[in-house]
Amino acid sequence: MKIKNKILLVLSFIFLLLICLAFSFNHNNDYNQISEAIVNGKIDEFSDFFSSNVEIEILDSKSLCSKIQAKTLLEEFFKQYKPTSKIYESNSNYTSGYFTTLKGDNYKFHYTLKNINHKTLITYFSVY
Repeated sequence: MKIKNKILLVLSFIFLLLICLAFSFNHNNDYNQISEAIVNGKIDEFSDFFSSNVEIEILDSKSLCSKIQAKTLLEEFFKQYKPTSKIYESNSNYTSGYFTTLKGDNYKFHYTLKNINHKTLITYFSVY
């Protein structure tokens, strides 16, 4: 009986570890997917991650927007400032990066992710 309990305990631990690793991989995958879409100007791809209300800060303008409004604002920005090169880094819920435009201008971006109803969503995005 003791051996069965130890085996069950070890198997439970391994199962929990695998669940944690799977969640970590998916979360990191979301960061990579979002950041790549941002620096490639693919608004449709990363706007899918917007929460229903997202705080947007573009250059000197800041507002709380609906998902559709935020997408429109960023489409306008990226039409005017097309990224050509990029660098980004992330941590548990905050990502920042840099990109250079065709005109040679450099911009920094930040976004914050939250897990809302078991989905990773952007609640804050800024570029300056």
